[in-house]
Amino acid sequence: MKKLLAFLLALFLLASPSKIFATDQQHFTIILNQVRGEECCDVGSVANFQTQLEKLAELNLSANFALRIDALENHEFVSLAKEYPQFSYGALLEITPELATQAEVIYKGKPDQWYEAQNVFLIGYSQADRKKLIDTHMLQFREALGHYPSFSSSWMIDPWSLAYLKKQYGVMVHQITREQFGTDSYTLYGGPMQYPYWPSDNWALVPEQGNFSQPLIVRQTIMDPVFNYGDRSSSYTSQPNDYAFRHAGLDYFEHLFTQAHNQLGNYTFALIGLENSMGQDSHEEFFRQLEFVNEWQAENNVVATLENFEDWLRSNNNNDVQIYGGNSSENPGEKAWWITTNTYRARLRLSGGVLSLTDLRLYDSRFEDPYLNDISEKLGWWVVPFIIDGSRIDTKNQDSLVVHNDSLINRLEELGTPVGINILGENGSVEVKKENNNIVYFQDQSEIARFRSSDFLLHKNHDQVANLSWHGDNEVLWGFSKNEVGDFIKFSPFINDFDLSTIRKKYSALLFPEITMKPLNAKNSYVFVNNDYAIAGRNPVRLVLFPKDSDDQPVLLGEYPSVVTEAEISKITIHEQHGSNGMQFIDFENDTALKTKITISNGEFSEQTTIYFAPHCPTKIFQCLSHPNQAWWYLRSTISDKIRLMEEKRQHEAQFAE
Repeated sequence: MKKLLAFLLALFLLASPSKIFATDQQHFTIILNQVRGEECCDVGSVANFQTQLEKLAELNLSANFALRIDALENHEFVSLAKEYPQFSYGALLEITPELATQAEVIYKGKPDQWYEAQNVFLIGYSQADRKKLIDTHMLQFREALGHYPSFSSSWMIDPWSLAYLKKQYGVMVHQITREQFGTDSYTLYGGPMQYPYWPSDNWALVPEQGNFSQPLIVRQTIMDPVFNYGDRSSSYTSQPNDYAFRHAGLDYFEHLFTQAHNQLGNYTFALIGLENSMGQDSHEEFFRQLEFVNEWQAENNVVATLENFEDWLRSNNNNDVQIYGGNSSENPGEKAWWITTNTYRARLRLSGGVLSLTDLRLYDSRFEDPYLNDISEKLGWWVVPFIIDGSRIDTKNQDSLVVHNDSLINRLEELGTPVGINILGENGSVEVKKENNNIVYFQDQSEIARFRSSDFLLHKNHDQVANLSWHGDNEVLWGFSKNEVGDFIKFSPFINDFDLSTIRKKYSALLFPEITMKPLNAKNSYVFVNNDYAIAGRNPVRLVLFPKDSDDQPVLLGEYPSVVTEAEISKITIHEQHGSNGMQFIDFENDTALKTKITISNGEFSEQTTIYFAPHCPTKIFQCLSHPNQAWWYLRSTISDKIRLMEEKRQHEAQFAE
């Protein structure tokens, strides 16, 4: 009876948002699962879809399912959806070969590259083809379920497609993925954290609250406010398969979920879900999550459909300065806060007792999605213009910029100190409050920082900032102007006139690191020797080609490099280029002991090196005794492998150190 009363109360709250939600903080959870069919491309499971439906119905939880076209064309999937009309169904806009064929669009992807952004998302297709793909999917959706969807999902989407979905088909909400750098071939870096928002007409990653011409944007999963930033492992989210990667469990999910609903603001928000293509272990953990959410719902909290939530937010959208913060599940002293307004986004990090501003970006409705009028050539890159990015690391032993968390504890020496502005020195205690739509930071009851909708203030006692602007050729493009206001310095965002597409090309490594096909420069390109010693018949020698252009930027090659060996060897494997940095692995395997020269060339570039295949001395004792030079090769190979594994372990442990 208690659960029934709680459920009826939740329905009443959703039915009367303007009367009930005006003053008290409301807590919303959205469950949104992605349903893939059986055509290809991370094949989905009918059985998983069925167990998701059954579990959600058993727990009396509202839920949303986004269906890919191959699920909509499958009688088993459609029949199951119709058996559970209490749930909401939308469109999962992933491009499959069959969808492209039906839409009369050329599908350029290879089977092992289906997930790359230029193949699976609308951004990889022309505007005319985007329309065909959307129309084909929507027609199939209506034929299968009798109506058009009110929401859609795809990890990236261009603004033209968003507007078309809303105007033509009435889509009110669209889901993109979380903040991430390079994961699964796409980067979304600089958007609003955690909370839904209405985007600008020019870019889904830039907020423009009050602009209802586009669907509301929600983001996949609950993001760890502390460690999702700069994370390369994709393991600091609420999704079961993510945190299982580092052997975290339900207690980590409970920490993220409870934390998400303990925020300053007029409402709190958490979105969870799981693809039906995930394995049994992930589903079992997801069902444990749902049990926890069921208990949470019983305490007069709301698990809502996307349609009802969008309707509530439209009526209660007060352009609040949003703050999403929290602490480490392992070390409560490690904290972070994300502050989002219509004009900027700031990240404050408390690590090792030091409070710093480690990420600062600007928002402007004039910022255009790089795929508004152009198509993705290789992967997907959304990077919002910034002044400070404390996650970017340019290390001596890395060929290109990489990202890392801005933690000061357990930090590898070669990473250096994160870029940022120190606001509070070591061993500082911080209190955060919300006052009149301002986010205010205090130390010992004294105000040290204040973040407002259109500017922020830092106390003069913090590290002095000489310049917060992005300089082009003899001009300032964007930044924050400085003015003294009593004991504080006020920073106000400004953006001058410029062509962002041109700036992206000029500063591609920072703002748009898409790799395109260009001529290789012989002087800047090189071959990196990963390991030149291997054991015959057991492991390969690996060389890595880094092709660069005249500006020392990575390029895609029009054809595979030529590989010539002085002596014949058993097998040569030339892998596809890496989409983020252009590197190309070249593996050599041989069945017998051998020393030979290798020449790798492409156009005017040519480089030669020597590789060694050692006998396996434990099983070829006589050969190693009679050929001491080959025994030395074996020793070199064994020692090098152990050193490399130790270094990989060191970096792995540092990555997950909290």
